[in-house]
Order: sequence, then structure tokens, then C-alpha cells
Amino acid sequence: MEIIQNRRLLSTLAYVAFGLAALLISFYLTFPAEAVGQRLAHEVQKQSKGKVSFSFGDASLYRFSGVALSSVKVTVLQDGKDPLLLDFDKVAARVKILPLLLLRIALHAKIELGDGVIHADFSKRGEVLDADFDIDDLDFTQPPLLPKLAGMPLAGKLDASGSIYLAEQPNASHGNIEIDMRGGSVGPGVIMGFTVPQVTFGSLKAAFDLKDGKAKVTKFENSGGNLTLGFSGEMALRPKLDSSTLDLCAQLKAEPDWLAKNDKMRSAMQLAEIQFQKDPSGTINIPLRGTLQKPQAGKGLCRK
Repeated sequence: MEIIQNRRLLSTLAYVAFGLAALLISFYLTFPAEAVGQRLAHEVQKQSKGKVSFSFGDASLYRFSGVALSSVKVTVLQDGKDPLLLDFDKVAARVKILPLLLLRIALHAKIELGDGVIHADFSKRGEVLDADFDIDDLDFTQPPLLPKLAGMPLAGKLDASGSIYLAEQPNASHGNIEIDMRGGSVGPGVIMGFTVPQVTFGSLKAAFDLKDGKAKVTKFENSGGNLTLGFSGEMALRPKLDSSTLDLCAQLKAEPDWLAKNDKMRSAMQLAEIQFQKDPSGTINIPLRGTLQKPQAGKGLCRK
């Protein structure tokens, strides 16, 4: 009798499992991804009051709780300028089920740009923001998304990762970010009305740490370019972000041979040498203090 009952139980479980599998397959095959994509396009255009619109090639279900769009083309209208046209190979986003059961909105997004991939996770509850991201082999030129956004040529390949938790009280916030860029350059182009040649930065590795309400630069290494950069210091967070206080310092040093070939950059560096102080290595130090909303350049050398 016990054997018969066990067989009935197994049979019932098998029917339930089959029914759930059939339901999931049916949901996957009949999910109206195209309609969801069109609805998203409509909402984006509505919320931006017509300034942002996008179209896409194909739409499909993404991990049962999201949608994936391929060949996405975004148009951003700009006052007094030509429309900004942006292309994405693939954009996918989904709602995370478990946090939703805990009454917390959490999203996962994936963006493909050429051979580069961006993964990001966002969770928000009240004023608390929890975010993680990972950028792998992002080429600034293929497709040229960042140069279009910046309005001038940019080059380089980027790997980056990070985790940020912003609490209601700044001293409870924590996180870290790591950046590894190779072959970085900017220009030629116009920056704040000043025409600059191509400036190369070579390789750049940086790390930032957030703990006890203070964001610190823990590593900044730059080499191989005709302009060498340095960056150090910390920012103390405040409940109102733009009131956060700065104690930072930027450093600049240009190759003499490169300056000799670029009169405008040589003149700009000479002006900087008059306003700011050089350290024994010939590097210009630019202290930045004040608040995030109103940073003020100071004088003197960077603090060790």
C-alpha cells in the first residue's frame, strides 16, 4: 500500500512539474516582446516630452522578466544643434523577482556596444541606492558612442567595475570603483572655446574607495601619453550631494617635445605654471577645495 501511495505522489509531482514547464514554455513563446518594446519607446518619448525617441530592430523576452532590443537607434533633440544620434547593438533589461517580493524595485541591465559589454544592477528603496556595474572591453570608437556624447574625438579601451551603496546617512555609505583604460586620447577638437590638438593619455589605472561617508582616491597611475595626469585626495559626502566638501588635487605634466610642436598647448601650460605651483619633478599641482557645487582652485603642492 505504501509503494502505491509513493507512486501516486511521484505521478502527481510529475504532472505538476510538466504543467509548470508547459506554462513557462508557453509564456516564453507567446510573450509580446514587440509590443513591450513599442510601449517602452512611447513612454520614453512621452516622459522626455519628445526630446528623446528610439527605434529597434528585433525584440525578445529576456530571462522571463524583461525584454531585449537589438539594433537600437536613439535620437536626442538638442536646442540650436543637430540631433544627437546614438546606436546600440543590443539593450536588455529585466526586473529582479526576489527583491520585488520584498517590496524593493531592482533592475538588471545589459548593453552591448561592439565587442564591449556593460552589466549593471540597480536597487532603490526610498533614498537608499544600491548599484553594481561591470564594463568589459568597451572601445570608445566602435561604435563611437562616447565621442558623440562628448562632441569631440575620444579613443581608448575601458575595463571597469564597481559597487556603490548610498545610504540616507552619508557615513553609512560604502563602495569601490576600479578603472583600467588603455590607449586613451582626446581631440583634436574644441574644449570650452579652446582648440586643442590630440592629447594622448596612454594607460590609466585608478581605484576609488567609499567608506564612512568619505570617497577617497586610493590609486591613480598614468603613463605612456604626451600628457601625464595625477589625481589624489578625498570628498566628504553630505546629505545634499552638491554640498559635499572637496580636498582634491590634480597634477599635469606634458612632454617637452610635444609642447614644442603645439604652440597653443605650450601657451596654456605656461599660463598654468603662472597660476599654480610646480613640484621638484616639474609637475603642475592644482588643489581643488570648496564644495562639489562650487569647487575652488587653490595654490600650493598636493598633500601627500
